Amino acid sequence: GEPGAGFTMNIRGANSINAASTPLVVIDGMQMDISGSEDASSSLSLSGSDPLAFINPSDILSVEVLKDASATAIYGSQGANGVILITTKSGTGSSDKTNITFDASVGVTTMANTIEMLDASEWLQYRFERGDYNGTDYYGYDSDGDGINDSAKTPQMYGKSPIDWRDEMLRTAVTQNYNLSLRTKVAKKTNLLVALGYLNQQGMILNNGYQKLTARVKADHNINKKIKVGVNVNYARMQSDGAASSTGGSFHTHGLTQMIFLERPIDVVGPDDGDDYTSTSTSLKDIVTDETFREGVLQKVVGNAYLNYNIVKGLTLRLYASGNFSQASNLEFFTSKSRWGRSKGGGGSRNDVATSGYTANATLTYKNSFKKAHVFEAMLGAELGGNLYDTFSILGTNFPDESLGAYSIAKADQISAPVQVHNKNTRMSVFGRVNYNYKSRYYATMNVRADGSSKFSPGSRVGYFPSLSLAWRISNERFMRLASKNWLDNLKIRLSAGVSGNDRIPNYANLSTLDKVYYSQDGKQILGIAPFSSGNPGLKWETTYQYDLGLDFTLFKSRVDFVFDVYYKDTRDMLFKATLPSQTGFSTQWQNIGRVENRGLEAALSTVNIKRGDFMWSTTLTFDMNRNKILD
Repeated sequence: GEPGAGFTMNIRGANSINAASTPLVVIDGMQMDISGSEDASSSLSLSGSDPLAFINPSDILSVEVLKDASATAIYGSQGANGVILITTKSGTGSSDKTNITFDASVGVTTMANTIEMLDASEWLQYRFERGDYNGTDYYGYDSDGDGINDSAKTPQMYGKSPIDWRDEMLRTAVTQNYNLSLRTKVAKKTNLLVALGYLNQQGMILNNGYQKLTARVKADHNINKKIKVGVNVNYARMQSDGAASSTGGSFHTHGLTQMIFLERPIDVVGPDDGDDYTSTSTSLKDIVTDETFREGVLQKVVGNAYLNYNIVKGLTLRLYASGNFSQASNLEFFTSKSRWGRSKGGGGSRNDVATSGYTANATLTYKNSFKKAHVFEAMLGAELGGNLYDTFSILGTNFPDESLGAYSIAKADQISAPVQVHNKNTRMSVFGRVNYNYKSRYYATMNVRADGSSKFSPGSRVGYFPSLSLAWRISNERFMRLASKNWLDNLKIRLSAGVSGNDRIPNYANLSTLDKVYYSQDGKQILGIAPFSSGNPGLKWETTYQYDLGLDFTLFKSRVDFVFDVYYKDTRDMLFKATLPSQTGFSTQWQNIGRVENRGLEAALSTVNIKRGDFMWSTTLTFDMNRNKILD
């Protein structure tokens, strides 16, 4: 992967085939979409960036992964594929001191293991023995004077030097990382954090690189004993440069990574070797220096604010709002001398993407305990959210003047029709949760949530998703007192079951759409409008039923901790892009068909091996197994 490249991740397997299966990422309460749709990847290289790169790792305080249906239920459809909770650092808390921290690091990246490739002599021998495309005549010679080419030529016979393209194209890449933060407490009521970060990461391929600048301000203020407010604002600017190293796109089938290993180890071109290998072809090294250009920039602002109001003892109102905005652009240009642009007379593209989103919720929580044995907590809430997506892209080929490259696509002789997309979606939810525990031995949690999504038609928009979890902390039982006093810290059995919904499909999949077409009339080309996609007004929520059985135990004053889970997930009414008969006039349609199951187990063992003063040595071992099967 090139520096800053995107990624995919799943929790407990993929629930769906066509609908998104990526988990929800929640950063300080902000729900983030990690689909990568905000990135302006071009049609030429399809090189996308990391949608979570705006987070500076040095700002992260903790990461928690929610997996079972009961734990993720409070996030509704957004958390159907699991939830990753990221908590960032705050101000100094109870201390009145101002802490200023600066850290810097430099690292190097190099290829650890190389693939054994043919050298120049071996490659010439291979082409000679293959014998096709006049290989025997061009790559062989008569070694014994009998008029028959019976041996492969050597590199010296061509007067060419062997080339190891890995040495020519790859380098030892240097990464520099700098972070500066200020944490303080103002007037004993406000915790303040200001942080800056800068990353400069070279790619192993020449001239490829990635730069990231981040800034963050976080403040929490106690207005009085009843009211607390806070705000958190993040800004990031990410830039990726250099020729695309991955495959894909309109102009080529191989990215640089593949080409480095496919390129011939000697500059010998046979008479029938194809268009890529002619006397006018540009060398592979020139592709990353003079004949290609790529610049991708993504700027993102994410912020949230909250208000906590303790109405009376045990009753709390929380108001929360978050928003995000991103602006991305991607410029690419391949000259007429490059491998990728040669057949098109040069090619360039520009892609601009703007996205925005918001989430607002209000919760009312009541918590109380009775007779020192019963602890009860109830919560009611409502939530609104939405996302807006705008994109504009243009591509040009056959440039008579390539001097300005991607900055002057209007000079292209052939310009494809610009592509413009504008879409949005909204959602609304109401939810409730009840927690109860008796003497910290027996626990029960029940969640009920109703989610409404604009991606479905009226009558199918609202889905209802309940969940229930039970737990028994055996270590707090009377018959375990002796063990708990000497060596057992915690022993708990967990059981949960729940239902979650998924609506993560393209906007307007339930609607039929129109697009422009051209038809012929009286020898002229006429512009018209025709059906483009087949909508499905009956489209509804994809539903996953999940069951989990778990065991936790902790020993020897938290020196040994073990967690074990067995789970089963059954996804029904799967959102699937089905193939339609050609007689319908359409090729595909989104439908609720198919059934997928995921089952598996997870185990984690953490130990503190040595803990003396400021020195600690700990070990964590994990094991997980997932079996994914299509049932229908």
